[in-house]
Amino acid sequence: LDLYKTTGEFIGDYTVDVDGKEITGEKILLCTGSRPLVPPIEGLEETGYVTSREFFYYLKDIPKSVVIIGAGYVALELGFFMSMMGSKVSIVEMFPRILIREEPEVSELVHRVLSRYMDIYTSYKVVEADKHNGLKRIHAVHTEDGDTLEISADEILVAAGRRSNSDITKPEKTGVDTDKNGWIITNEYLETSKENIWVCGDANGKYMFKHAANYESEVVFYNAFMARKIPVDYHAVPHAIFTYPEVASVGMSQKEVEEKHDILVGYYRYEDTAMGSAMKVKDYFVKVILDKDSYKILGAHIVGPDASILIQEIINLMYTQDQSAIPLFRAMHIHPALSEVVQRAFYHLHEPEVWEKHHAH
Repeated sequence: LDLYKTTGEFIGDYTVDVDGKEITGEKILLCTGSRPLVPPIEGLEETGYVTSREFFYYLKDIPKSVVIIGAGYVALELGFFMSMMGSKVSIVEMFPRILIREEPEVSELVHRVLSRYMDIYTSYKVVEADKHNGLKRIHAVHTEDGDTLEISADEILVAAGRRSNSDITKPEKTGVDTDKNGWIITNEYLETSKENIWVCGDANGKYMFKHAANYESEVVFYNAFMARKIPVDYHAVPHAIFTYPEVASVGMSQKEVEEKHDILVGYYRYEDTAMGSAMKVKDYFVKVILDKDSYKILGAHIVGPDASILIQEIINLMYTQDQSAIPLFRAMHIHPALSEVVQRAFYHLHEPEVWEKHHAH
């Protein structure tokens, strides 16, 4: 099934063809989104598969078993849901760990917990798919030692990232520059290389979250229609992963920060607060990263219940003028609310090497 049958395609300067009808405009907004990336796996097309697109639009029944290619946000959220609905789920990831963009200690904890509900295989690259005994089967090879893996299931879900739609919409025909992967190149005001053509959402390939697109649409509105010059600001783009445990992050990772700043790392476990203890949760935590001299908040990472809610307190501070943690130190936090775990992470700041020893322990 093709969701892209009715699609505008540029055929000339400021001119789009939609099902044979030519449309022109003095200003054009390219909110063309993205679509699931399907890796070139031998036999996959013949074997059949679904992506998140088919999952939400056409899949009427939860498969009894499913093998998922990829271990990012989409793969884990859909895999966790299907597992809770009774499906036998297997995750196959080519990278050494799941959630490769999250902090390593976050990935490790999520892997450990989700392994209770599904089989997770890391460092395996899927190279072939076929049908066997009425099921769909994938063949994978370990990226380090060459070990092979075969998994059969009722369905294959491909969740290996996103790709640009520029091959469909052909923005280059109106003079819009794209990078080697088709993502549309913009300046700091979200304007393309072609005057009066603007971009927001996945089309620029930067932060493919609905809330990021909402923010970008405001910037584009003011710049395109109100003659403003508002630069886009990506210093604190948050995201969350809605599995159990829930994950939320904002700002930079510790590795990214250490290359540019002298930092302090704060850490606190849910279970060491009154509410966390009452909830009987184990090992979940808040990790914050601050500039050592100014206490400017550079990043935060939470894994545990209500992570997406708890992190908002930090996000809001990161959008103040000096982005300082000082207001959080001064603010009363309700006891015994779960938000105390955020407060205490900021109260327990250490040099990075101290944190590394603690984490290793």
